[in-house]
Amino acid sequence: MFLGALSAALAQLPAAGSIEGSVTDPTGAVIVGASVVARSVTAGAAFKTTTDNDGLFRVLVLEVGTYELRIEHDGFTPLIDKEVVVTVGAGVSIALKMTVAGGAESISVTSSPLIEDTRTQLSTTIENQFISKLPVNGRDFSKFVLLAPGITRDARGGLSVGGQRVMNSLVVDGTNNDNTFFGVHLGGTGFSAGANATFHISQEAVQEFQVNTNAYSAELGRAGGAVINAVTKSGGNDLHGTAFWFYRDRSLNANDPVNKLNDLPKDPFHFNQFGGVVGGPVRKNRLFFLLNYEGLRSNSPNAVVLNLPLRFQFSPNQTVAAFQKLAINYLGARAAPWTEPFTIDDSLAKLDWQINPSHHFDLRWNHESLSEDFVTGQQNSFEHTTPDVDHDDVISASLTSVLSPSLVNTARFAFVHEASPFLANGHRPEANVFEAGQLVLSIGTGPNVPEDAEIHRTQWVDTVALAHGHHALKFGEDVMLDRITFRHSETFAGTYRFNSLESFGRSLAGAPVPIQGDSYQQSFAGDGSNESVTHPDILLLAGFAQDEWHPRPRLTMNLGLRYDLQVTPNPPVRNPAALAAGLDTSTLPTDEDNIAPRVGFAWMPLRSQRFVLRGGYGIFYAITPAEMTARAFFQNGVSVQTRALSAATPLGAALIPAYPNTLCGPPPSSGAIPGCLPPVASASNQILELFARSFEQPYVQQGSFGWEAQLSTNSAIEASYLFSKGTHLPHVRDINLGLPSATLPIGIAGTPTVLSYQRFSLPRPISTFNRVLQFTSSGNSIYHGLVVQATKRFSSNYSFLASYTLSKVIDDNPNVFAIRPNPSNAMFLSDPTNPRADRGPGANDQRHRLVVSGIWELNHAKHLSGASRAVLEGWQVSAILTAETGQPYSGLVGFDLNNDGNFATDRVPGLGRDTFYLPASISLDPRLTRTVRLRDRLQLQMMFEAFNAFNHSNITRVRTTEFAVVQSPASCGIAGSPCLVRQNTQTAGLDAFGTPTASSGARILQFGAKLIF
Repeated sequence: MFLGALSAALAQLPAAGSIEGSVTDPTGAVIVGASVVARSVTAGAAFKTTTDNDGLFRVLVLEVGTYELRIEHDGFTPLIDKEVVVTVGAGVSIALKMTVAGGAESISVTSSPLIEDTRTQLSTTIENQFISKLPVNGRDFSKFVLLAPGITRDARGGLSVGGQRVMNSLVVDGTNNDNTFFGVHLGGTGFSAGANATFHISQEAVQEFQVNTNAYSAELGRAGGAVINAVTKSGGNDLHGTAFWFYRDRSLNANDPVNKLNDLPKDPFHFNQFGGVVGGPVRKNRLFFLLNYEGLRSNSPNAVVLNLPLRFQFSPNQTVAAFQKLAINYLGARAAPWTEPFTIDDSLAKLDWQINPSHHFDLRWNHESLSEDFVTGQQNSFEHTTPDVDHDDVISASLTSVLSPSLVNTARFAFVHEASPFLANGHRPEANVFEAGQLVLSIGTGPNVPEDAEIHRTQWVDTVALAHGHHALKFGEDVMLDRITFRHSETFAGTYRFNSLESFGRSLAGAPVPIQGDSYQQSFAGDGSNESVTHPDILLLAGFAQDEWHPRPRLTMNLGLRYDLQVTPNPPVRNPAALAAGLDTSTLPTDEDNIAPRVGFAWMPLRSQRFVLRGGYGIFYAITPAEMTARAFFQNGVSVQTRALSAATPLGAALIPAYPNTLCGPPPSSGAIPGCLPPVASASNQILELFARSFEQPYVQQGSFGWEAQLSTNSAIEASYLFSKGTHLPHVRDINLGLPSATLPIGIAGTPTVLSYQRFSLPRPISTFNRVLQFTSSGNSIYHGLVVQATKRFSSNYSFLASYTLSKVIDDNPNVFAIRPNPSNAMFLSDPTNPRADRGPGANDQRHRLVVSGIWELNHAKHLSGASRAVLEGWQVSAILTAETGQPYSGLVGFDLNNDGNFATDRVPGLGRDTFYLPASISLDPRLTRTVRLRDRLQLQMMFEAFNAFNHSNITRVRTTEFAVVQSPASCGIAGSPCLVRQNTQTAGLDAFGTPTASSGARILQFGAKLIF
């Protein structure tokens, strides 16, 4: 029995699988000493073993692929299974029955089971057939992760598991492919940019991948959500490959629904994606190569709209009207649509060396070069965009050694270099101009740029698997060191907020009269330069022990323990003024007690392998991205000093410069970022960022329970309950706020309705500083989900995968992206003194999600001949259908109602967080393929694809300002002044609140061609 346990355990090695089974005679008696040979269909390598005294056999660590299994024993007819498919992270368990020798030379069987009877975790394997035959917009293979149950798209376009964000991990060929600075995968450029696919490895180079969603084994870690375990393709004994090209342009696309809403024409658009892969032998059965390249050239459009309130009219006061016109003329000149160039070049080279049956070595190098404009949207002028140029290189190597039939060692090494510079298209200060609470337009230098996060990584992973009795033991260690250099000039160019067109116009005229709601912020390097450089290095250490135990023939227990440690140097500067106030800017606690137990089971209560009960529980520690720790390295009031000026105070109003000037004077004519020594700090205008002494690493408790049943030879259904509870999730809290004042009233214009709110009093308790932003680990979340998945593997000319998720997530707004103190503070707590006020539906709450994918070979011409067969054969239809409910958002007032210095999180008094939901989305993405055989080993595929074929308006973002705070008694009427005035648009009768501002795209049609040899 220990043989089966070891095989199951080794199957969970990243990038590996295994085969185990039993051999019996016609009476059911075990056959001892039968010869078992597993031979790779593509590489020819043979792996031999024999059945033991219990009739069991195991072939340990196997590369992903298809194998021929041959069983022989004296007195019995040889048994051949020609298609045993080994998938990533999975063990194939087979029960074989031999017949007494007779007339036949051998008997062929197909016995690969559909369900994994020893799998304890919730996971889904996306095989190559789906990767290569299903349509995907932009050919980003990671988008296929959304085919799995329990996975949703998060509010920023990435992946959410258990309601969490940036807590997923991507493992490729057994080594880490995460960007530890931004908390996303390599090449992810900080945040997902929406429709643009920022793939790091070509879809054409990916063999398959496994999505581990919940309660996975102790070997996998550094994630509080999912671990995606991908395997790249390898060469083989036959020279093979593909070359492809996909094309679309303006004439093939429908107009975006947001463009239609604003009476804008269809945007110009061109898209070309091309590349290929070739692999083959260097030495037959021993050494193989694979080469891959993929390129993308696109020019995505971005419409720009001046977002003026409904029935906006110039003031009857001619002086005020003159300033309003000056502002509109200036903004209008910068409101032209612009085109976002988007390019990707990905390359990959791989060598696989089967040294001997006991040792396998592989070496992979891949490179990505990406260029795009990062900030998009209808209220972003071209000069406000931030071009991103990402370059990364990965070298990964592994050696798998079968030291004895019961001992296997796998050693892996990786080197990574990634540079992610974000540049600036503008050289003047950023200005966000509002009117009646609505953002009219953002201009000037984009937020947080220029900056560059450069990572140099070395990683060493070693795993030992040992069989002992009914136990399969695994032990492993993982050491990863990221040396990080972060260069930035965040808000060095200055950033303005104007609460009205009049105020902006007066500032443009050189005669600023700041009004309530106006503010200015600028940062300075302590040495007077225009750049800050820090080194928030990360050392990640992990160790684990795992026991796959078979206490009974149909019961598998998975018992594991993992330890994770993240070590980051303490911030280098201790601010004396902060220390005098009891604040230490040089502290970054190391959380040393991250012990994570894991337990799981899989039980077959019936005698057959057609029904399995499984479940598990575990604790999973995520990392703290270096982008967060970097804040404490520079925003200490010494290395970088930030001056925050608000019109709410007389001193702040007097110091706010006239646009486009900065506190260093006029912007440099060269376009360079201004640099000067910071002005002398006046009372309460400096910002600090630091970590709480009690800060701990975030962790998630995951649990699952479910069943899987095989309905037929090729179909199965699975249902599971999922639980996920996040603890010590990051919060950013302003700890320099006074006590809130007594409750204040505010009415809704033109009505007798009166609401109430609280307002923080000034001055701040620590009078020498403005905002003191502290990173704490006080956030919490809880997720409940029911998932159902139906699978039909390819047979009878079709296959499908269908997943349904019913879920709910509640949190108090924990978000590891809430780390930037400049005006974009939408992810900060609305009340820093009361996190429970933000407890509500999570930003990634999505109650229902259905996704159905399938492939259908139209094999109706095989009985025809001549011209009819030539026309009708070779057709294939595949598609992905996605239907999902919308995610939540809050109703805001666009004003710092509670006086905490944050304009982005003040909700309508009395409303909870995330009480409104986006409309549901539905999208059908079909592909029609015609395959024509040109020669014996040469085929041409012609493809026609559609994304969002029904052109459904799938809205991803809306206006969230429900009311504006107005001081005018004439506008407020019986409500009294100040009051809340509902927001409207230029379209009569249309409430601006909830008006769409972005969608996932209109219908796209695409043509493609692929040569296969």
